[in-house]
Amino acid sequence: MSKNCTKPCHHCSFRRDTEPGNLGGNIPENFMAQMPGPFRIPCHLAYDPEGYPTRQAFLEASMSMPQCGGAATMRANMGLNPHLPDHLHKLNPDHQNVFSTPAEFYAHHKRITITEARLQLIARPIPVLMAELIARGNGLIRKV
Repeated sequence: MSKNCTKPCHHCSFRRDTEPGNLGGNIPENFMAQMPGPFRIPCHLAYDPEGYPTRQAFLEASMSMPQCGGAATMRANMGLNPHLPDHLHKLNPDHQNVFSTPAEFYAHHKRITITEARLQLIARPIPVLMAELIARGNGLIRKV
């Protein structure tokens, strides 16, 4: 298994200074759905989902890819570390450089205000986003 990232890389989607929409072809809803759950989030520098013959081959390969330092830091910022399974990467909080809440992440990447992000998350809360992600059978791959 590859060594996990010890910090968010320069272009990490979870950094406050990243380009809005820099999500590696994914959508912000998928990331928000994965954050509180038992989802392994590989570093975007470690994989190319298009480079595998099947979705199953990619999912199997992703289990040995390094886990994202930004995701681990954001989870710590959200206070999730004590509640996460042992197989998920954990780092210390860093509220200055990494988003602290799903609403901050969503507002940044959707280019909307934090108030708009909060309202959208009330209309479609994270448990609903997680259920949709699981229903698609798609914990890692791009939007459908």
